[in-house]
Parts: sequence; C-alpha cells; structure tokens
Amino acid sequence: MPPIIPLNLTLSHILGRIQRKYPNATIDAQRISAHMGEFRVLECYFNMTRVAIRAITYPQDENGKESCASGEVHYHWACFCGVSPNLQVYIIHYKPSGNNVQQKKKNNENLAVRK
Repeated sequence: MPPIIPLNLTLSHILGRIQRKYPNATIDAQRISAHMGEFRVLECYFNMTRVAIRAITYPQDENGKESCASGEVHYHWACFCGVSPNLQVYIIHYKPSGNNVQQKKKNNENLAVRK
C-alpha cells in the first residue's frame, strides 16, 4: 500500500512528497497533457479513482538533460481514499517497462470497439 498522507496538506506539500523520491517530477500542464492518454490507460488498468494530482518525471541523459530517448517517463498520482472526515491521500509512482503502456492502450481500444 502506498504511503498515506493526511488530507490537510496543500498541493505544494503533496508535490513535495513526490519530489522527495523524484526531484524532477512536475505537474506542468503541457507535459501532463502530452501524456494524458497514458495516464488514462494506467488509471483504468490500476483501477484508480479519485485522482487529485498527476505528475510526470522525464528521464535524464548522461549530461543530466531531460530526454525521452534516454529512457521512459515515470508517472505519479496522488489519489483520495476514504470518506469524510477520514479522507486521506496516497501517492503512487509507476515506471512502465517496455511497450506495456502502448499495449494496454491498444487493449483498451479493442475493448471499446467490442462494446
């Protein structure tokens, strides 16, 4: 189970928790929207509901520059669980291996066509 965080933390506190493990994680809207398809597929695959924050970390090359060519991105979520007044936030980090994301996306598209 991912670490549970008290709900009274702000967005910057929660992002700070993500950045402790992944210092380059960002919630930049342009970067997130470029990978929104992958986020949606993974959220469906892992049955995530009540997503509060999406963050992304691009891999760095040997010079310390961000480069998608040097590896795969890491996806991060902060989700709510529980009900008021015991509502809490937990964080999930995920790095796909190989072409898992594309395969899952293709599987979901096939399921949508069958319906």
